[in-house]
Amino acid sequence: MPLARRLLGVGAALFLAGSAGLWVSCPAASAAVTLAVRVVRGGLDLDFGTVTPGEPSRTEELELAITSSGKSPYRVYQEFDALTNERGERLPDGAVVLQLSQGSTGARSAGGALPVASHSQELFVSDPSGTSDTVVVAYALPARRELPAGSYRGVVRFSVEAAGGSVDTQTLTVHAEVVTAVRLEWSGAGPRRVELGEIEPGQRSAEAELLFTIVNNTASPTQLAQELTEPPANERGETLPPDAVASSVSSPEGRTPWQPLGASPQLLVTDERSAGHPVRVAYAATVPPEQPAGRYRGSLRVRLMPLGAPSSDELLLPVELTVREVFTMTVASAG
Repeated sequence: MPLARRLLGVGAALFLAGSAGLWVSCPAASAAVTLAVRVVRGGLDLDFGTVTPGEPSRTEELELAITSSGKSPYRVYQEFDALTNERGERLPDGAVVLQLSQGSTGARSAGGALPVASHSQELFVSDPSGTSDTVVVAYALPARRELPAGSYRGVVRFSVEAAGGSVDTQTLTVHAEVVTAVRLEWSGAGPRRVELGEIEPGQRSAEAELLFTIVNNTASPTQLAQELTEPPANERGETLPPDAVASSVSSPEGRTPWQPLGASPQLLVTDERSAGHPVRVAYAATVPPEQPAGRYRGSLRVRLMPLGAPSSDELLLPVELTVREVFTMTVASAG
């Protein structure tokens, strides 16, 4: 038996070196249409590398080269298996997006970025003559906050189907490493401080609201706590009473009762895995009638603590208010 026939009989793979990557093709001997896939960056896998939630995403391109030896039109499809991490968690539907380019003789799928479907997805339709063509597919894994941490693996299968029944299929392994992200973000538009304004002795200040965002893509819940690390004091060292400044947390369930701040940590929120939901905290001060005047400054620590983990993230915020000086006049009548 001739050597070429024996090689085709065992379905040997043909590898063709490309200028920036490696062509992979396994055509059948009698196929009228064949498909070769090249990773533009190089290598044999579709690898998104390290993905950090909230950071810019990395784009990977594949080049699909279709060679047609017949006169029948053909279609190119992909089937993207769900990416699963070591805990069996899957990336959310639509987490991976694609965009098509080139394909000069046929028709590509709709332009712009498209979510990768969990079922068979048509990428390209040839012209009626089935002219050979090349399609470039760019993939991205946008680093959204809700991406669970983990080492993800999966496969993507490409197939070309000719009208005469000829089919060729290629499979690539897909990798992505989503790093752990547990952090507290400042989401307010104003300065990073609790500014309570000017207050007369015996009065309550207007409310100052701060907006935080909890980012947690791990399987462990977190706790958000706060404490006064420095009680507000004026330039003469005179301090406000420990219960003068209080706070209240707003949530979809409503607002919590006002609680005075103190030197001990005060729990604000216990949060499960969060996709970056905001936490609103309102602050107000009640000044005693005999409080000395002056500009009072203190410090507030807001800390995010993952349960069962030693690490934490925190924000240190100034607490400032002014107690107005009030003059009183006593008029004594002549006896």
